[in-house]
Amino acid sequence: MCGFFGVVYNYNADKDEIKKALDQSKIKLGHRGPDQSGLHIDNNQGMYAARLSIQGGNEGDQPKLNSNTNSAMVYNGEIYNFDKLGFVLPDLNSDTLCLFKYLENDKEIIDLNGMFAFAFSKNNKTLLARDRFGIKPLFYIHTPNIFAYSSEAKTLFDLFNTKEVDSEALAKYLSFNYLPGNEHIYKDIKSVPPGHKLEYDHISHSIEVKQYADIINSRSHNSSSKLDDALYKSIRTQAKIGHRNKGIYFSGGMDSALLAAELPNKQNFSLFNVSYEETEYSEYNKAKEVSEFLDLELKFCHFTSQNFIHEIPKLVKNLSSPLADPGHFPLWFLNKWIKENTDSKVFLSGDGADELFAGYQTVAATQVSQSLSFIPKQIRESLTGINIPLFSVDKTSLGLKYKVNKFLSGINLDFPLNHFYWRNVFNSSEISNLTGRDHSFSDLASDFLNIMCDAHKLFPNDAINQLLYSDFKTWLPQNNLLKVDHASSSHGLEARVPYLDNELVNNAFSIRGSEKFRFKMNKPHLRSFLEKKIPKNLLQNKSPFIPPYQIWFDSNLKTFIKDSLFSGFLYQSHLLDRKQLRSIVNQELTSPAGNPFKLYNLLHLEFWFRENC
Repeated sequence: MCGFFGVVYNYNADKDEIKKALDQSKIKLGHRGPDQSGLHIDNNQGMYAARLSIQGGNEGDQPKLNSNTNSAMVYNGEIYNFDKLGFVLPDLNSDTLCLFKYLENDKEIIDLNGMFAFAFSKNNKTLLARDRFGIKPLFYIHTPNIFAYSSEAKTLFDLFNTKEVDSEALAKYLSFNYLPGNEHIYKDIKSVPPGHKLEYDHISHSIEVKQYADIINSRSHNSSSKLDDALYKSIRTQAKIGHRNKGIYFSGGMDSALLAAELPNKQNFSLFNVSYEETEYSEYNKAKEVSEFLDLELKFCHFTSQNFIHEIPKLVKNLSSPLADPGHFPLWFLNKWIKENTDSKVFLSGDGADELFAGYQTVAATQVSQSLSFIPKQIRESLTGINIPLFSVDKTSLGLKYKVNKFLSGINLDFPLNHFYWRNVFNSSEISNLTGRDHSFSDLASDFLNIMCDAHKLFPNDAINQLLYSDFKTWLPQNNLLKVDHASSSHGLEARVPYLDNELVNNAFSIRGSEKFRFKMNKPHLRSFLEKKIPKNLLQNKSPFIPPYQIWFDSNLKTFIKDSLFSGFLYQSHLLDRKQLRSIVNQELTSPAGNPFKLYNLLHLEFWFRENC
């Protein structure tokens, strides 16, 4: 995927620091755009872009410039409806050139359908914009002397002297494995929210941030298009665009199987899967079975505990903020393997389907919890922290024992707080002990609760869609989409998400939540589409994509974990309480009911700070 960096500065700015940042951006963003790069410096601003060429020729090179209108643009993404915007030139198939002309003519961003982040400068103003679902990241800093922006936060680090950790952001990371709001782990950096635009005035040095579109676009929400038509159209459009070889991140589950089943042309398409030697964790057999039915080649690599040790410093190298999603590391490794062993450049991902069609187990847990609301709260509170001695139905950390005890630990919480609690890693008491500051779970979940206020207005008396909307605004962009963007762009690849098409999302959210959820039939809408293409016996539910961290941490990674956490950055910096850190690590390594997510959370944070502090 492409990447860009830009800075606007006044006469008080340190010109040497700005020149250094521009020079460093060439190094730090090169992985995102291996095919072409360009630097533009004019008066009080500079822009750098690194391009991954997917469609079009030299007309897509960046930065885009027009001296007649004093305009400049850098851009990352794909505009899927660019040929409908009225600025396509004969024989030129470039969404970059089309977008540039579109913005020069002051057209509405709301009409763009795609994944994008861009910076457009004209007449002493710079406009930043991010697609409505947050598929592409966009970070910025704003000080009295400079305004800077980038596809990756790391390129901004050279522009401030003191990297002050945001204690509230750190606590939220420990709680959820990611940052659910638009803050960064460092106080100076912000993220442009999905569906928002930011305008910076070069003269007054002021910024204004406005929402230009929500998930549900009122201009098209009443579309008469059917859901299945929108779904098929999105998959086929995104599968066609571009001249590079393509593939699908393929688990064999419904989300990726539907993408594969609806391909308009199987030529130059392959399926890609990451597997483990610990077969009870691996999705390979399921993926192989479905791929053979669809007559598509399945390519795969193995991710091992030794890969974990050797690759974790590289994993965090280009990562904008700490992100300890369990499936992030193997997905990153799969993309690394793809780059080294194939010529595929563009990939379809099934992200967004669970948020549209209620695929998450936390939704089911919330429904069960609400059905038990008749139980007096005093009794429900007594179940908190209980540890039922059940044997797991499988060997993974998400077996029956883990699920039941996690559910019971949050059953005393009221809706919707319980939905977010079931994704919690460290509880508020543990975080308070680690950070030395008091934290309540309601404070840690404030981003979710603020979004839920909007969800209540949009979906009155529809609890399921309220939760899905909240996930769409937090969990999806700040965890899932950031994970996919980083895993692919780190290796000069492009990932697309067909489920996140404007029309498709509008149609999906027009369906009541009660119609999306069935206890005995996960994602009934997708299942009904797929049953026309794939036999029912191949559409079994599958577990979440969780690597065998529990097995590895219990065996050959124990020494690695202790060596990393008992003498590393977290321990030496006093960012976390040393005594509490050592106690938690030892407890999780020795307890039969140890939580590998806590260990991975700390280990990931350790290596991220080593690379980025």
